[in-house]
Amino acid sequence: ITVTSITPTPNGNGYNSSSPVSVVLTASDGLGIESISYSVDGGATVLTAAPIVMFTISGDGVHPFSFSARDIAGNVSALGTATVRIDTVAPVAPSTPALAAASDSGSSSSDGITKVVKPVFTGTGETGTTVTLYDGAVAVGSTVAAAGNYSITSSTLTNATHSISARSTDAAGNVSP
Repeated sequence: ITVTSITPTPNGNGYNSSSPVSVVLTASDGLGIESISYSVDGGATVLTAAPIVMFTISGDGVHPFSFSARDIAGNVSALGTATVRIDTVAPVAPSTPALAAASDSGSSSSDGITKVVKPVFTGTGETGTTVTLYDGAVAVGSTVAAAGNYSITSSTLTNATHSISARSTDAAGNVSP
């Protein structure tokens, strides 16, 4: 028995950013399949008298499921397991990036003026999210927030006034406002 499909296909981190998620299980052998049984989130076992079964999983969270098949001779396959991860909620927006004091070369260490061409910006963000720094609409750096904080060295900035902002992206691909 195999998991034939999970739709929509999870991203590279194994997450779905939409719900519900459809799962298709397929069983085959030389004798013929009598039934497929499966259980989601440790719940009741569902028995289906068919070699192919489709079911849906809904709601944010990690949803383990197990499955097996029985052929017409009564042989039962090994128990298979898989997991569907659903996260439909965008992360909290990171704080407005602050020019790090060491990069602030203006008349004070907090005036937001710098001659540093690759300045460092700091702030707070949801732990584990990727915080991307923007100059207008152009991404100029990113990092993974750790312990609720981020520090990003921007790519080279020209001698001009810049509009610096940040957005967070979680493992499911949801982007903060």
